Formats: sequence, structure tokens, C-alpha cells
Amino acid sequence: MKYVNIMDAKEQFADLVTQLDTCKQDKIVLTYDEKPVVEMVRAPKKFSGKRVGVAKGKFKVPAEFDDWDKDVLEMFGV
Repeated sequence: MKYVNIMDAKEQFADLVTQLDTCKQDKIVLTYDEKPVVEMVRAPKKFSGKRVGVAKGKFKVPAEFDDWDKDVLEMFGV
């Protein structure tokens, strides 16, 4: 674990991220007034949550989806 003052971290941000990415550090703690305020850790390689597109093929967009009502078109000045 490495402690870095938040002002120094602004200048070293890319290097700090590289240290996490290459596993040279497992955690970097950013401090403000010598108090820990932020922990930076390496994100997991594999995303375990649901991904965008999970509903693909589960619904159909109606053919008239883009047919705007005359009143709506007038509101937008079309």
C-alpha cells in the first residue's frame, strides 16, 4: 500500500494508475491534510455484472415508432 498526498497525486496520476495496472501496488491511498480520503485499487479484469445489450432480441420496435403526431411536430417547429 502506498500513501500519496492528493496534490502530488494530481501530478503523478498516470504513474499511479500504471503502478496499479502493473501490480507494483495493490492499493494507493490519497491523503488530504495527512488524512486518508480516497483508496485507488485495480479494477477486476473480468466484469461480472450484466452488460449493455442483455435485452437484445427480446422486444420489437413498432413500425410506426418514428411517425410523429402532428401536434408534437408543431411543438418542435417542424
